[in-house]
Amino acid sequence: MPEFMVRKFRRPLLLVAVFLLGVPAYSRDSREATWSISPFIDFNNSQYVLETPPDKFPFVNPLTGQETFPNGFRLSTQLEYMLYGLRINRGWGSFSFSLEWATTAGRIRSGEARDDDFYGHPFIKTRNNASQPQKDFKDTNFVTTGAHNWSSTFHYLTRNEDQIALGMDYDSDYGRFGLEARYLYWKDRFDGGPGYAISESHPVFLPSPGRVLSLANNQYRLEFTYGYRFQPWNGIVFEPQAGIRIAWTTVTDFHPYRLLHAYSSTLGWGAKLGLDAAYAWENQKIGIAFYQERYYSSGSLEQRGGSDFQTRLANFSTAPVYINTSLRRLRLYYIFEF
Repeated sequence: MPEFMVRKFRRPLLLVAVFLLGVPAYSRDSREATWSISPFIDFNNSQYVLETPPDKFPFVNPLTGQETFPNGFRLSTQLEYMLYGLRINRGWGSFSFSLEWATTAGRIRSGEARDDDFYGHPFIKTRNNASQPQKDFKDTNFVTTGAHNWSSTFHYLTRNEDQIALGMDYDSDYGRFGLEARYLYWKDRFDGGPGYAISESHPVFLPSPGRVLSLANNQYRLEFTYGYRFQPWNGIVFEPQAGIRIAWTTVTDFHPYRLLHAYSSTLGWGAKLGLDAAYAWENQKIGIAFYQERYYSSGSLEQRGGSDFQTRLANFSTAPVYINTSLRRLRLYYIFEF
């Protein structure tokens, strides 16, 4: 976990630990108070898109009258990776409180990344958010369609990710109601690659110059979940789940060769569907869970620096930005109650 995260969360985590460990377990029936510990592994298939759509009409320089094509860009990643985590839970009657931590255990190389630049024109289509379906309800993380793509770069991807979450569940005869606050930090690097193609007039393939850019993401998320457990056979437990979330995401996009930083801040919503299946015996449980998650957000982007005059002019303006993600997650877990 990054050092600044340790410093930032040291005091809240100590308070949580004191609360969980030091407060006497009180409920209508104190015998219902339980502890549980659960190591788990998540297998993730993830797509991430950060996109700024271009304007539809060219920019006219008021001094020279020269027209400049409006430009947009899209940074996208596709990767499969694992997270290793631990969940500690304390139940008090119908309520339970949890602390969860997950990490990639360092930087991993898994997946691919792409950087696209494209011109705008009057006929491009830009949706206010990728959650608006295209024709025939085709769902996608992309926002802009119909633009002229003039540059595409392809890279290998490395990622470092850490998560921490606090949760509260309430079990009733009508199902399980959950509330969770989660902080996520992940940093992607676009490293090298098979070369890139610039297709302004014809394709040109050039060697990739090492680390091209990095994306440092911070996400603060609040999620509401509903699940209903049922036991069709002795020891076999199923729980379908549905959840909705809101999140604030900030991103620092660093281009070392262009001496450029871009800062994005977006606010958005997302949804989750899941199915949990487990086998329980005595005070132990082993299970598997599958989740499908989507997240859509919009906000603004501003940049600082730049290696040329035209790029530095953009420091005085902001641009709309969209950050959209999709995730398929398979979790294997073991629970020990005491």
